[in-house]
Amino acid sequence: MVTANGNGNTVSVFIGNGDGTFQTNVDYTLVGAAKAVSVSDFNQDGAPDLAVPNGAHSLSILLNTGGTFVSTTSSLNPSQVGQAVTFTMTVTASLQGVGAPTGRVAFRDGATVLGFATLSNGQASFTTSALTVGTHRIGTRYAGDGNFNPHIAPVVVQKVTP
Repeated sequence: MVTANGNGNTVSVFIGNGDGTFQTNVDYTLVGAAKAVSVSDFNQDGAPDLAVPNGAHSLSILLNTGGTFVSTTSSLNPSQVGQAVTFTMTVTASLQGVGAPTGRVAFRDGATVLGFATLSNGQASFTTSALTVGTHRIGTRYAGDGNFNPHIAPVVVQKVTP
């Protein structure tokens, strides 16, 4: 939840706890009095950002420092049944100077968990040779860490032939 504090030059961000309650607000200072607030993903990193028009006839854009860019690749596509295929998720910070993401990545085939891997130098990999003949929708989810938000990468469609 975000409030524009029109009598001051701040916006307040209240992070939800997932149970209907909120953490103590964090205030962000602006150039002028906050008149309104709009929430959107302005830099396309999967994290909500804020746009705040203020009394100084300007617009403040507050980018979420916990955002990441994510992608997943397959080492071999299509593959044959029984062949080892390595799926690699790359996670990079969307802003410079905020550090590097750490933590774990979950690899799924549809709703089935294939396994987990820990990020190392921005990448996590999982290898399997257990995929059956057919089309598999491989999903990856970065769990986040103390500085970066969780993020789901676009699905990789893996084709397995006999």
